[in-house]
Amino acid sequence: MHDRKVTIVGLGGGGCKIVDWIARSSPDGPAIITISTDSEILSSSHATTKLQIGSVRTTGLGTGGDINLGRLSAEDDIEMISSLFEGVDLVILVVALGGGTGTGGAPVVLNAARNAGAMTLCFATLPFNFEGQQKKEYAEEGIANLKDVSDALIVVPNERLFEFIGVSNVADSFEKADEVISDGISSVWKLIMKPGFISLDFAHLQTIVRNGGGVCTFGYGSASGEGRVAAALKSLLEGSLLEKGAVVSEARSLLVSIAGGSDLTLKEIDDVMKAISARMHKDAKLFMGTIIDSGFHDKLSITVIASEKWSSDPAAVTEKPKEGETSDTSDKSKRTRSTRAKDLQTKLKLEPTGKGRFNNVEPTVLDGEDFDIPTFVRRSISIER
Repeated sequence: MHDRKVTIVGLGGGGCKIVDWIARSSPDGPAIITISTDSEILSSSHATTKLQIGSVRTTGLGTGGDINLGRLSAEDDIEMISSLFEGVDLVILVVALGGGTGTGGAPVVLNAARNAGAMTLCFATLPFNFEGQQKKEYAEEGIANLKDVSDALIVVPNERLFEFIGVSNVADSFEKADEVISDGISSVWKLIMKPGFISLDFAHLQTIVRNGGGVCTFGYGSASGEGRVAAALKSLLEGSLLEKGAVVSEARSLLVSIAGGSDLTLKEIDDVMKAISARMHKDAKLFMGTIIDSGFHDKLSITVIASEKWSSDPAAVTEKPKEGETSDTSDKSKRTRSTRAKDLQTKLKLEPTGKGRFNNVEPTVLDGEDFDIPTFVRRSISIER
């Protein structure tokens, strides 16, 4: 995967916070992009690239939980969003569902990534129960929309995550939650980019995504010091994220990533895999790999991504042209990837739409141009559906 390009995108307030952990902990990692309507969120970000969207509609503020405004803000700046994914092989989008920017904008961002030919993984967190019924309904709507535009959707309920963490202090709880999710996301790209005893390459990841696509469940366990394997396994298999191991036993495909420092041993890897295999369904497909990370001092972590489905006849995914291919072959590859993206994406609403909470606000007109109308509409730019 060393010759493959990975980009991690945080969208909206929650998504930006999570990827900020990755940006700080892995300065030599993949490109980190934060996208938001809120200029304050972007100003504090450590991301490689920061993109403010919908500035005309929101004047640099948030969307106030307005999903339609979040979608329109992303559509207004679709050209800038699309340019972020040129030449990218894998886009990992991180979003907190239930709010306006993330829930409304995520399908637009994922469509742009797929139109560029990238494979898309989406980590989506769900709101707490105490955040109210409306946020819950928004999040459910968001999941339904994301299923259609992501190759794999990994859902992480905050309620289950906080049961798993078990920290009482509110500030520490939120910080630990972001850290756990960022560790899980990092384990995916590190697994195919960093050397380990057992490595997975990009083709393996494509197979896992194609055959076990759909909504996936995320599990995580970590521990340090003596007895770290047993402690990490207990956290993973008896914790709330994998429903006390029930998800593992019911899954039809499992991706397992084991990360440790230079002191990680084959015996520890064997102990982890024996424990997980003992819980698995007899017909489940298992993919595993290890990560040797210099940042892990006496620590071991286990990340599991589980899917209830496995298809033996997935749709073909065409690779990017390899060195030595003819231009004819290269063109054919590009056409195939483009066709796949168009077949799987949902249609963007390109027609002018309502102004949401700005319905009674005077239009923003400069030099005779109404800047409330999306750029591609004003300039008659054709966007391929």
